[in-house]
Amino acid sequence: MKPRLLRRNFYRENKYPDWYQTEGYSDYISIEGIMADGEYFPVAIHDKTPQIGFTETSHITPSILDDEAKKIIIEAAKKANEGLGLENCATHTEIKLMKNREAGLIESAARFAGWNMIPNIKKVFGVDMAQLLLDVLCFGKDADLPDGLLEQEPCYIADCHLYPEHFKQNGQLPEAAEDMIIESINIPDGLLKGDTELVSFSAAAPGTTVDLRLFEAFNSIAAFELKGSNSQDVADSIKHIQQHAKLTAKYVLPV
Repeated sequence: MKPRLLRRNFYRENKYPDWYQTEGYSDYISIEGIMADGEYFPVAIHDKTPQIGFTETSHITPSILDDEAKKIIIEAAKKANEGLGLENCATHTEIKLMKNREAGLIESAARFAGWNMIPNIKKVFGVDMAQLLLDVLCFGKDADLPDGLLEQEPCYIADCHLYPEHFKQNGQLPEAAEDMIIESINIPDGLLKGDTELVSFSAAAPGTTVDLRLFEAFNSIAAFELKGSNSQDVADSIKHIQQHAKLTAKYVLPV
């Protein structure tokens, strides 16, 4: 008999009241910043929804964490990036949100964030991070740098992906499936909360084959962007899409 792999249900809400007053968020964040003449300048924090293992599922820009939590995060990021001796560059720092409001450094690097987190800063705040970096490279601290985190919040933008694991969790793909050929993926109506809107959606082309036994199965098979005036509504919308998105596919079970 093959050993049964026990999977953590990633729909189970993260229980970290030390950080978030509401559910639907994960226990780590990323913070984008700029180093200018060796000094760290924070720009924006992104909240995240629960992962699949270590695989990220979505980011919500900006964060809804309170001021004290943001100060803890900024201080950790400042120590990390200035401690690396960075001079003039962009920074992307990921921080684990631990109990008792302790912050653990996951990683920090002299680069922009991946996914759409940098474009989303521009969509929410109107700040072009690429232009800001160019200004710093030319003028150092004389560039027009932000005075603390960008705080105005006209909207929240979420950058989201769907993975085969979502469809295993929602029962549309057998746990034991080894391969699948995608026919279609779509988002039914009625899943969005509040004034959240679906800005864009793209999915793997019909006929795409996915070997579910390989690490590549953790690559996304659909991506979407949400926009709304309330972060909790956006987070709830992400969860409902993960639970109710429709997959039509042919799959192969082990013999």
